[in-house]
Amino acid sequence: QIFSVVTWVVLGAAQAPLVVPFDGVGLVRSIPLTATLALATWAAFWRPVLLVSDDGIVIRNVVTEFTIPWGAVQQIDTKLGLTVFTSIGRITAWAAPAPGRHTSFTASRDQGQFLPESTYLNGTIRPGDLATSESGAAAAHIRRIWETRRDEVGVATKKFDGRLIAVFAVLVAATALSLGL
Repeated sequence: QIFSVVTWVVLGAAQAPLVVPFDGVGLVRSIPLTATLALATWAAFWRPVLLVSDDGIVIRNVVTEFTIPWGAVQQIDTKLGLTVFTSIGRITAWAAPAPGRHTSFTASRDQGQFLPESTYLNGTIRPGDLATSESGAAAAHIRRIWETRRDEVGVATKKFDGRLIAVFAVLVAATALSLGL
């Protein structure tokens, strides 16, 4: 979210020379591109969310939202970020990325203790499973619940955010037109 705000401030500052002194043509030509970049930043860095409840998991990424009941979870992985495997495929949560190299190198042995049983693979864990990482904290919480509810039945669903896709399409078209003026 901090990245989004910083990007919006930079985009706003880039518009300032077009406002004072007023350059109407330049302002009109730059607004669609600026709006497209601002929306893309929001969709990629602010919008993604991971919700865990008694009913299951909701993963909202850039333009998709997945609802995953506990019975639909087949496996949980953290190689590239929190990934939940279901009958409709693997779903990676943008809101729970894996840690970077620095975290992997500085991890201590005690960060891998007291995790749910399904975390361990041949007695070891991945850096993405460390409880101090975003993916690891989310995976540990999800695994604790899933281990007690994995016998339930459920089907994961996927839906697209049609309004967001439409707004993106309009802004991209407006940007193309404005750059062609």
